[in-house]
Amino acid sequence: MRHHPDRFKGKVAVVTGAAQGIGQMVAVNLAKEGGRVALIDRSEIVNETCEDIVKEGLDGIAIEADLEKYADCDRVMHEAVKHFGRIDILINNVGGTIWARPFVHYEENQIEAEIRRSLFPTMWCCRAVLPIMVKQNSGTIVNVSSIATRGINRVPYAAAKGGVNALTASLAFECAEQNIRVCAVAPGGTEQLALERRCVGCAAVEHHERRTRPAAIVNRPRDHVGIETGVGRNQHRGRHSKRLGKRRAGAFGCGRRTHQGQRPVVGRPSPAHLALERRRS
Repeated sequence: MRHHPDRFKGKVAVVTGAAQGIGQMVAVNLAKEGGRVALIDRSEIVNETCEDIVKEGLDGIAIEADLEKYADCDRVMHEAVKHFGRIDILINNVGGTIWARPFVHYEENQIEAEIRRSLFPTMWCCRAVLPIMVKQNSGTIVNVSSIATRGINRVPYAAAKGGVNALTASLAFECAEQNIRVCAVAPGGTEQLALERRCVGCAAVEHHERRTRPAAIVNRPRDHVGIETGVGRNQHRGRHSKRLGKRRAGAFGCGRRTHQGQRPVVGRPSPAHLALERRRS
């Protein structure tokens, strides 16, 4: 992957879900491009990733936390500020399907678990970081959504990621005047590493999708790094797009397809949208 030295020089980034997969690749590349990175995960593997970063002479710290709990999210942000002095970028990457099955077969506790994993870590981290960014009068939040918001056999996960989209759009309006950008990216299917716990039923769903949609694209974690770091540095803004493939761009979509299998979802609202909202209120 091509790197841009010093692109994030002087910037502090918090990356959740940084022990493996997309989060790990994003955190490592942010550090390689000059960023000072706080790697967050509930798995102790995050310490190994951080050690690799530090061995290369880069700046990073690892914090173990369960981001399904607001108290841990709040602690993480304060520890990052205590160590680095500020937070410029938050990348909310935690989430993932736990069970894949027809909705009628989900138990109550399973539905709640899916929502806790794929919505609440993003919501809690946004809430925990906002006072810091408001005080700074600057910041960027990148939420990792999914194209599976209309997927089958994973309705609770789809609902959770739909919630992430709604959260992103609402916060983009609410925080624009504080000079805080809130945006989201929607990756397609991504390879899971061997150390990740496979979701129950995912293999059967993936087999069905490959059989019925042979042209479906499965990305590798490193394929997502460019769009997430690019949005973090405000490099993927563009005009609204009427169509992106077969799907419409989000309400404030970047309007630019950057990688196969991905589409930007939501970006900072334009001054015209803000003026319209003021008139409506």
